[in-house]
Amino acid sequence: MTKKEILQLLENRFQLEMIRIFREEFEEKEGKSGVLERIDRLLDEINELKKKLETFDNN
Repeated sequence: MTKKEILQLLENRFQLEMIRIFREEFEEKEGKSGVLERIDRLLDEINELKKKLETFDNN
């Protein structure tokens, strides 16, 4: 896993935490379905990067 991928993973986790903290505000701006879509995209990216990290750790 590259440094860039690790930084992206950390950024995605940070964004999820910000969504959790400010969920009501995000829902006002993007709607509930918009927030859920954003969360799903971030979780997909996190899972993909975690899989890459696991294969990196196994080598």
